[in-house]
Amino acid sequence: MQVKYMLSMLLPLALTSVCLAQTPTNKFPDSGSVGIGTTSPYLNSVYSVLDITGKTVSNGGYIRFATSDGSGTARIFNTHQRLLFDLQSANMYFQWRNSDSKELYRVNSDGSAKWSGNESSYTEVASNASGPFMRQYSNNGTTVSWLIRGYASNGIQAQFHLGGIEVNGRVRAKEVKVETANWPDYVFHEDYALPTLPELEAYIKRHGRLPGIPSAQEAETEGIDLGEMNRKLLEKVEQLTLYLLAQEKQLKANDEREREQNQRMEQLEKLVHGLLPESSQ
Repeated sequence: MQVKYMLSMLLPLALTSVCLAQTPTNKFPDSGSVGIGTTSPYLNSVYSVLDITGKTVSNGGYIRFATSDGSGTARIFNTHQRLLFDLQSANMYFQWRNSDSKELYRVNSDGSAKWSGNESSYTEVASNASGPFMRQYSNNGTTVSWLIRGYASNGIQAQFHLGGIEVNGRVRAKEVKVETANWPDYVFHEDYALPTLPELEAYIKRHGRLPGIPSAQEAETEGIDLGEMNRKLLEKVEQLTLYLLAQEKQLKANDEREREQNQRMEQLEKLVHGLLPESSQ
């Protein structure tokens, strides 16, 4: 009796020691679904399902992730209106990576986002104290290719540093500023060689357009540069101004010559009248 009693006392202790020595492990069936908050988890014939059911009608499942020291904490939960991904620690971000562990997309906790491309190029969507903006970096990751702001900085909202914009349609704007060089003030310089009108006439007869102006075919095929075309048109206006000024001088000279000739004619008439006898007058 005493031996049986001792064995009955020692056996549970031995089993307890063995269990405590093993690493705790939760084991689930190879098929079926697992439910939290429900005894009837959702079943699917293809997928294994973890079904988390909320405690109230308006609040659903809740999953919390955290590091051991709490420095990184995040959660996923749903209500009857939304599914929420919540970063609860500062400087955390959502990240999508490919099979090579390269970052493809990132959404930061402040709402800014980054889309990576080839090499180190990427597009950034963010905001500052002035408002939101979108920025594209070129392959070295430091040079800005273009920048579009939701606000104006020094009167500028969009900047394109490499290439330009091609629009197959209409462009409507209140103001267009075109930067150009070699503005035709040189036409008014004293050493400017203004073509003569006969030279200009000969060129027009031969080419059917003014010198320096693209032909109709060139304009239709290649388009026109607004800055360069305005420069050329201003050059023609300034040349025309010189022609008009020269013509004005010529007209004044002709008027003066005609006035002098009239004065001489009057003097000659008086002289002739003085020389003729009174009977012949």
